[in-house]
Parts: sequence; C-alpha cells; structure tokens
Amino acid sequence: MQFHSPFFLFVFLPIFLILSLLPWKKIRNGCLLALGMLFAFWLQPEVFPLEIMVLVFTYGMGRGISNAIEKNGKPKVWMWVGVGVNLAILAALKIAVMLDVWDSMPVGYSFFAFMAIAYLLDIHKRQIGAEKNFLSFTNFMFWFPKMIAGPITRMKGFSVVTPEEELTLQVKMRGLQRFIIGLA
Repeated sequence: MQFHSPFFLFVFLPIFLILSLLPWKKIRNGCLLALGMLFAFWLQPEVFPLEIMVLVFTYGMGRGISNAIEKNGKPKVWMWVGVGVNLAILAALKIAVMLDVWDSMPVGYSFFAFMAIAYLLDIHKRQIGAEKNFLSFTNFMFWFPKMIAGPITRMKGFSVVTPEEELTLQVKMRGLQRFIIGLA
C-alpha cells in the first residue's frame, strides 16, 4: 500500500485519523499499533514474519543489553550480537536481490533494520533504557508513517502522543495539510 493509493487516501488514512483522536490512550495506542502492523503486512506479506522475528529478537537484545549494564555484565556482547544479526539479515536480503533470488528489496525493510540497530546502540550508549513494554516497542517499530520513507527514528522521545502535547483536531489538520502538500 503506497501513500498515494486510493485505498490509503480514502480508507486507511481516514480510519487512522479518527482512531488517533480517541481519548483513551491505551485503546488509541492499541488501535494505532494494529493499523501499523496491518500496514506492514499489506506492504509485503511475505516479509511480515521476518519483521516479527526481528522485532522479538531486537526487543530481547535490548533487554539483554540493559540487564548487562545493570549487573555490570558485558553489554557490548549483547549489543554486537543484536547489531550483527540485524545487519546479517539486511545483507542477506540485499544479496538475495542481487542474485535474483528475490525480485526486489522489501519495501521499508532497511528503515526497519536501521531503527532496530539505532535502538540497540542507544541502549548501549545509555541514552535510553530498554523499553519494558513490548507493545510500546512494537508500536515504535511498526509506526507506519515512517515505514516506507523514514526517517530512521529513535526510541528516545518517541510516543504516539507525547504527554506534553495532546493531538487535537487542529494539530491533525496541520499534519494533514503537510501530507497533502507533500503528496502534491
């Protein structure tokens, strides 16, 4: 599903905008998580299981780095394993495309992999702690507005709705206006 497709513009985006205005944070975030995962599945269903495996792996590696830091263990080992596996998967996909095993690079997978790597590096550098809530981490990784074209976002400061700023209809309208300008 591309951002300029009629289904996205007239079905997916309106549903997203309506759900993002829900006043109940847990329900809103759950709905937005479901939409993000649906979007990722729609992009390329054959890659979705790989993204789920990378998500679970990266979450575990992040927790491992954090636990090693707390217990004066070896966080560098956890970090290198996490980064190495993410890079190996990305390289394997690129080689598969080069050897014509795969038609093209999965849409948005590079952003997905580099976000996972940035997350692990940020934990190792102690810029953030590992996310304890798996659903929050999943929402971060599958946040659909940046899945196709980025940017590579960081977990620090990421929130579907920041505590300092509630997303009002006016804020949504400014965002929609920017989207329309970008689309044009």
